[in-house]
Amino acid sequence: MLCQTRARPRGNAGLLGHAKKLGQRSSTTKPRAFARRPLGVVPLVSAVRACLPRWAGVGPVPCIECTIACLLLDFSRVASVARVHVRAVTLDFGGTLDGQEHWRERFWRLVRAAGLEPSWDDFAAAFGAATRAAYAEDRLQRAGLDELVRYHFAAQLQALGIPWTSTAETIAAKFASSVRNALALHKPLLEHWCHRVRLGVISNFYGNLPRILDEAGLTSVFTVVLDSNLVGVRKPAPEIFGLAVGALGVRADEVLHVGDSLVHDVRGALAAGLQAAWLTRTADEEIAGALPPGAVRIAELRQLEAFLPCTPQ
Repeated sequence: MLCQTRARPRGNAGLLGHAKKLGQRSSTTKPRAFARRPLGVVPLVSAVRACLPRWAGVGPVPCIECTIACLLLDFSRVASVARVHVRAVTLDFGGTLDGQEHWRERFWRLVRAAGLEPSWDDFAAAFGAATRAAYAEDRLQRAGLDELVRYHFAAQLQALGIPWTSTAETIAAKFASSVRNALALHKPLLEHWCHRVRLGVISNFYGNLPRILDEAGLTSVFTVVLDSNLVGVRKPAPEIFGLAVGALGVRADEVLHVGDSLVHDVRGALAAGLQAAWLTRTADEEIAGALPPGAVRIAELRQLEAFLPCTPQ
């Protein structure tokens, strides 16, 4: 697929010229596209997005010409990407597949919007208590999404001393709806990618992740689904990443793990020998010293497209 431009650059000089034009365009229309970016896919996608066609409604697919041009333009920023060919991708669930916000922050936003006013410290403590209770509740292994959300939020409110009311019911419903919407949004991406790489999920969850993925119609796209409550080990322990690598049938360094937690996902994956991508919208200045060497940062899941091979693996 070629760029929709008037003339295609020829040879190295043409590509360098094309890179220069892309850089000029970026500096005019998106002045921060190449400013203080960490290593990774963001500068590449930012530069080429304006001239790329859409791919079946699931985001831009970098063409060879634009990819080479951007590599020439800012090679130092993408040199760490895919040092080893990516043959499989594993993804976190909460805050990654089900939306770009941790469950705690998502509940907090809904609670405050509903007019409830616990302090952040009290709410964070209540959320932690609810999470521990959910880990220990065996019946949740058979629960669907709605039952899990209601249980977790009810435990939060109980820890805060707030009764369950129609307002709480509305918050729980909105939370579950946000999860379903995010899974529906990501489904076309996953269905497209699963024909090119092997996909898996690695999540610290409550024993019912397979059921929730089945409810969303996503079971068939994953080669392996690891729920920490079912396998008996949680991220960032290297053992859970090792289980995924074994099930995927590839080498550890051929797996790219993606998640929103710098500790559980990024550092955990790197320690187990996987490649890692941190899904975050945190401002550049805040992560300048946080991203470990060898990891990359993406702002949305569709940016993984630049890492993936074009042909089935």
